[in-house]
Amino acid sequence: MIQAYIPHGGIGIRVADPRWPKGAVEVAGRPFVAWQLEALEKLGADQAIVRLQYRWREMIRAIGEARLSRLDVLVDVLPDGNMIEVPTALRRVASILEPEFVLLHGDVYPVCSPRMLLAALDHDAAGVMACANAGPDNNVTVRFGRVIDIHNPETANAHDCGIYALRRECVMEARRSEDWSTFLDSFRRRWAVLNVPSRPFEVGSRDGIQAVRAAAECGEL
Repeated sequence: MIQAYIPHGGIGIRVADPRWPKGAVEVAGRPFVAWQLEALEKLGADQAIVRLQYRWREMIRAIGEARLSRLDVLVDVLPDGNMIEVPTALRRVASILEPEFVLLHGDVYPVCSPRMLLAALDHDAAGVMACANAGPDNNVTVRFGRVIDIHNPETANAHDCGIYALRRECVMEARRSEDWSTFLDSFRRRWAVLNVPSRPFEVGSRDGIQAVRAAAECGEL
């Protein structure tokens, strides 16, 4: 089974209305999370676990607008209050995570197939990152959640596209990591890179929202 985990618990502090979850941002008449789930289904995912916290009732309604035929959507609702970071939220659902799964950031429209990411996960790698503008060398160094070294000076500016293949065992190894950047940096094994042709659409900023809306209007989503 191809499983995706999507953390949608945060507050959209950089979007047009910071009081609204990023997944509920309107894109061509429907919430972004609906587009996101439909894309995952088209790309071959079988199941999506969606983590919710901030204004989760609005997000439940937004998820209900997704036009899905076979994608199984599970929702993990965390209580309102202090925001829980992604590593902690992942450990909450460790018992139902597949041994290998895909993590997609809640503000990112997927740019590559989860199956392709999982296929690139060899036994030596802690995980696989989809990166735009990556070079032929697929060994990557991550510091504070940023791709800084692909061992090729010409492609050192590769862009992390916000979708990863991860091993459940690595999630548990990183037990002491609470924030996402430290979580990425804590893996002792190398990260592999799946090169993708372009940066993703994302709704983490006002400019990103405008780009996603334009892409939807042009039929690119």
